[in-house]
Order: sequence, then C-alpha cells, then structure tokens
Amino acid sequence: MIRTIISHLTDPKEQGAAFAGLGTMEGLSGMTSSALLTTIYASTLSWMKGFVFVVSSLFFILPVILMSIVHHVNKKEKAKETCELTFKKNANENSAKENQQIECLGIKNKAFIPEENTG
Repeated sequence: MIRTIISHLTDPKEQGAAFAGLGTMEGLSGMTSSALLTTIYASTLSWMKGFVFVVSSLFFILPVILMSIVHHVNKKEKAKETCELTFKKNANENSAKENQQIECLGIKNKAFIPEENTG
C-alpha cells in the first residue's frame, strides 16, 4: 500500500530513490524493533507481562496517523487540480457552468450537482 502511494506521489525519475529509502527504513525498523521490544519485555516482565504488546501497538498508531495525513492531503490536491482544470475548461469555452463551480466549492454530494447536457 505504501509503495503504491509513493509511486503515485513521486516523479517517475525519483521513484528508485524513494523505494531505496523505503527499503532502508523497512530493514532498519525490522532490526531495531526486535532488540527494542525484547529489552522492553525483559524490563516490564515483573509488573506487567503484556506491556510490550501495548508498546508495539503504539508503534503502529504512528504510521496510521501519517497515512491518514497523506491520504487527506492527496485528496485535497486532487480536488484542487480538478477545480483548476474545470475552470480552465470553462474559460476556454467562455461560459461558467454553475454545477462545476459548486463542485469546486466543496459540495460532496453529487446529487446536488446537475448533469451536463451532452446533446
């Protein structure tokens, strides 16, 4: 999932560097997490046997938060690009269509946007 998002967000010429960095981070996190979690388990065994699982679950919350941020930023960028293309199209046709302007204002429900007449 992460590789797919990164491939869409990066320039094709920079994808190799992005994937190399991602692979490096995956390798480092795999090596350090086992040592870190073993140390935490040994340190907390006397007062809470399952504390290591709480800590490891906290490690997974950070990527979820970061992925949510990337998702929302990417969604806003796509909406902004759609609005820019729509207004450029309208400027070329010398007419401003109200439904396209409403879409760019952020109305989420497509039912309120009238369909275009193609005929």
